[in-house]
Parts: sequence; C-alpha cells; structure tokens
Amino acid sequence: MFFLDLANGDEDIFIQNEKLSLSKNISGKTVKIGSSVTDGKEEGEVVFEKGRYVISGDKIYIGPGTKITKESQVKFKNR
Repeated sequence: MFFLDLANGDEDIFIQNEKLSLSKNISGKTVKIGSSVTDGKEEGEVVFEKGRYVISGDKIYIGPGTKITKESQVKFKNR
C-alpha cells in the first residue's frame, strides 16, 4: 500500500466536503477537518471511507461532519 502526500506541513490544511478513499499522509501547521471549517469550499461532510491516513500538525481540529468508517484507519499526530 502506498501513501499520497497531501501537503508539506508548512501551511494550514482544510478538509471539507470530501470523501477520502486513498491512503494519505496529511501534514500541515494547522489541520481542520469537518463539514464547515473554511469559507473557501462548499460545506459538506468529510468521510474517511477506506485506506490508512496519518494526519499531523501543530494543531488538529476535528469538527462536526467528520465520519471515519470501520474500513479506514486514521492516526493523528501532534508535531
């Protein structure tokens, strides 16, 4: 299984209105996940459908509208 790197870790990451099904490393200064965490995207749920995810950041916010299915593994790491 391979991992797709979504960000290099120096910027803020907003995950909103997405269905994730590929394993990824997600790294940012601040990582916000939920249905309404930024005005820059349409509101909607974040669903980790399947795959393995490592989410790391100085600050990680997990808001309403975040679903993690039993087919996925999500690990949160504070930097």
